[in-house]
Amino acid sequence: EAPPVDADPDAAWSFWAGSDARDDLRGLTLNTDESWSLSELTRERLRDAAADDRLQVVSAADGGIGGVSYRARTTEREEDGEEITRAEYGVAAWADPDAAEALFAAISRDAAAAGADRTRVLVPEDVRWVSDTAAAGVDIGDEPDFVMAADLTRRQWER
Repeated sequence: EAPPVDADPDAAWSFWAGSDARDDLRGLTLNTDESWSLSELTRERLRDAAADDRLQVVSAADGGIGGVSYRARTTEREEDGEEITRAEYGVAAWADPDAAEALFAAISRDAAAAGADRTRVLVPEDVRWVSDTAAAGVDIGDEPDFVMAADLTRRQWER
């Protein structure tokens, strides 16, 4: 397992900006204010997460950054008469399967520290990301959410 590295938000931003996950998600991650919404990840959001100890960064085999994630929110709600705490992670982006495993382990540790019973993590809907997630031993939801994009600008309809 790759050790965690200093949760430097600027280094995390640099990794995110060049990642395939960012391209696949068109730069969108879970919104920190609305659980049903996605919004563009900004450097400032990563800085806020780091300041609140909600930023996870793991190293790559070469010593660089192997993956990043951030806890967008922790919520409590009642399910079947039981109080459930869920930690939601805005996105998980990683460089390779080993980094994915290390990142999900870091997310698990963070969720436990936050008192979460369950986690929700946004990953791109693509074979690479889903298979790396499964290979890391992470349970994938029975009813995943799908993110799709459509050009709704006027130029789309003027073709």
